[in-house]
Amino acid sequence: MDNTNDNINIFVSRLLRKRKWTGSELGKAYIYSLIDDYRKTLSGELSPEPIINPARFQKMLDTLDNIDEICIKNRYIGINNWLMQYSGLANAHLYRLKGNIDFFTSLLDASYEIGKQIKENQGDIKVLEILNNLNTSIGLEKFSKNYESLSERFEAIQEDIYFIKGYNTAISLIAEKIDCKEFEIFFVEPEYVTELIDEYNDRSYKIASDLFNAIEFEKIEIPPENIKEAKTLLDNNLQAFEQQDGVFADLLTIRP
Repeated sequence: MDNTNDNINIFVSRLLRKRKWTGSELGKAYIYSLIDDYRKTLSGELSPEPIINPARFQKMLDTLDNIDEICIKNRYIGINNWLMQYSGLANAHLYRLKGNIDFFTSLLDASYEIGKQIKENQGDIKVLEILNNLNTSIGLEKFSKNYESLSERFEAIQEDIYFIKGYNTAISLIAEKIDCKEFEIFFVEPEYVTELIDEYNDRSYKIASDLFNAIEFEKIEIPPENIKEAKTLLDNNLQAFEQQDGVFADLLTIRP
């Protein structure tokens, strides 16, 4: 059951009953506002109502008179700046991933049809043997002469999966640090990614596994030491989002 709306309402209700706030409380209110706007937009609302009146929220922000609390609040705003940049990049990687998987799937389908036709005309010749001969004689590269090489495309698939996994790991770490499970609404759909890959791998295995490499989604992992270092940056009062120097994201999204 999705309790996002209830959790947000409870948090905001408690916050509005107070007269003094910490940087973390106001920062989290800012994050909850982002989540609520995004959730409402996904549900089709064109002009979502803010969870806290903007003028009232500004007055609440103006009560912060401690530089440390102001810095912490600003780091929460930095989370939004990070999210705007890296959610866009993650979705771009998802788009490229889908395009390359569609490309290889089309090659698989074309190879299958060619092999099927030759087999029908030549009796018991194995489809895989025909495809191997076809690859030797003309090269599968000719199917993609107007595109990058097949090896480069397959490498791009690995990079895209790594980036998406790293981005989703970052979202989980942030959600855990700020105690806001609802932040995971910003995940790039992992189920959609695995469905694409499973479909490709199934076709590859059935049609021409010797010619088309399987995409080993589960074996593409973020190094534990990178996750640990990224978590350390978060544990220091969200220092990762103070200067937006990219270190936090690079630890998780750049493939070694």
